[in-house]
Amino acid sequence: MKKFLLSVPFLLVYLIGCGSDSDNHKIVFDTLMLQETDLSRDATWNTANSMCENSNVGSYNDWRLPTLAELGIIYSNKAVINGLKSGDYTGYWSSELCNETRGYIYNINDGSVGCPLSAWTYAVRCVRTISEIKTNAELKINNQSSYDLENIVWNNVDIGTIKRSFHAEKSVNSGNGYVFFTRTADKLNLRTTALVIVEKDKTVEFTITNNMSVTEITNSENITTLNAIEATPPVFGSLMLQGKDLVTSASWSSANAMCKDSRIAGYDDWRLPTRSELGIFYGNKTVISGLVSSTYWSSEIYSTIYDSCYFIDIDFGAIKNRSCTNDDAVRCVRTID
Repeated sequence: MKKFLLSVPFLLVYLIGCGSDSDNHKIVFDTLMLQETDLSRDATWNTANSMCENSNVGSYNDWRLPTLAELGIIYSNKAVINGLKSGDYTGYWSSELCNETRGYIYNINDGSVGCPLSAWTYAVRCVRTISEIKTNAELKINNQSSYDLENIVWNNVDIGTIKRSFHAEKSVNSGNGYVFFTRTADKLNLRTTALVIVEKDKTVEFTITNNMSVTEITNSENITTLNAIEATPPVFGSLMLQGKDLVTSASWSSANAMCKDSRIAGYDDWRLPTRSELGIFYGNKTVISGLVSSTYWSSEIYSTIYDSCYFIDIDFGAIKNRSCTNDDAVRCVRTID
């Protein structure tokens, strides 16, 4: 049994179908379906959007360009995805714009993110969201608060009522979602400030206690202290991040040593993130707390001759390199087996 007492959103990727198919639409990762081939290798951002919106591959009419986070899924699974563009620079259009004249691209070769003019041309791989996922996991919610809780909902699944010191179990779809509920005292409508993570074929426990941070639904700015337990490090797929930066300014060698010596949450295998993992930082920066700096070190060296190392500009998602003696922020990560 795996417990997630409090966590944050992450990209849960589960390969449920991949391979050649005459309908050209059978590559599926959790709720994300990919077309099996690129629609184009040479399209502007506007053309790419139009191509996906007008595509009817597999008789579906809801194809679209992928978000940066979804392109991160494609990058992480490129070994099993057919027909991806190869070469020194393999940019794919994202659905997201940097500004009125520039759009984000994701380099499938090395996981870097760019922001070129939307009139430039890059590759197009369309995706769509699947809503029909079978129930395949169990969610157990423990009520250890001082109140009876009712109208409990997770990911559109009605959990019902849980009295004090009791629990409820429910078959749910794998994925993540907020726990919404009503506190019987004063009839406050609340939700947790973090997502509950549920993995396929797993039983997951979520415990509501008197210390847990929750948000009142009728006033999203009103953070109460009914319920939060000590937060576990945020997890994105198989990548665990430390909950905050170790330091905001350190040389590359110091950053490496700091991560290796770190024992946060009792783990001794912390390290600097790779370039592609920094792409995960960028794709999820709105839900990763404590990213106080604009530049973060990668574990990778660009040149030993010139003593230069890779880092990410978290504001724009650009992977760059400069002297390893420069000072950048340090956020350590570890791989979950």
